[in-house]
Amino acid sequence: MPKLRTRLSQRYNVQHQQVILTAGASQALQLVGDAWLDPGDVVLTEDPSYLGALRIFSIAGATIL
Repeated sequence: MPKLRTRLSQRYNVQHQQVILTAGASQALQLVGDAWLDPGDVVLTEDPSYLGALRIFSIAGATIL
């Protein structure tokens, strides 16, 4: 995967250390939730919404609207 990270970093003009490859949407959302959500934060979603995202945001303690 180092080659993929390098190619993506070149394409989007960022350092390769800034590229994170995930196994899918749930893993990416988990990383986002861990990094940016604190208990009580508000997350706005559509209805219907991806159930995996709702679960991840709920576990993070976010208020889902």
